[in-house]
Amino acid sequence: MLPGIGNGLAIFNLRQYFLGIPNSYREAATLDGASEARILTNVYVPIGGVALANSALLIFLGQWTAYLWPLLVVSEARLQVAPVALARTFGEHSFDYGQNFAGAVVLSLIPAVMMFMLQRFFGGLSLTTGEK
Repeated sequence: MLPGIGNGLAIFNLRQYFLGIPNSYREAATLDGASEARILTNVYVPIGGVALANSALLIFLGQWTAYLWPLLVVSEARLQVAPVALARTFGEHSFDYGQNFAGAVVLSLIPAVMMFMLQRFFGGLSLTTGEK
């Protein structure tokens, strides 16, 4: 999981989102006497809920569907991740279609449930410029 945390797409996504937040929010918090840590936790994190949920989903999906890195790193069959384990069920001369389809459903069901759970963050927390 640790190699995927520095995901370039997630970092770019967060950077672009936070650049779109008006500077007046930061200035108002500074005038109220907020420290840098307080500005981060009380201003930017609540506003950036959509971007944080989106980046978390991107990192999760990237790690969930990872194939090559776990194949290279893990050598024991009992420690393999789901995509590698599913690929090992395919034989050269025999196929167990029920097992293959069940594995594919499990692999696609978990991200669908994650998206369903994070769905409220995508619709409920949108940033509209609070400036007039």
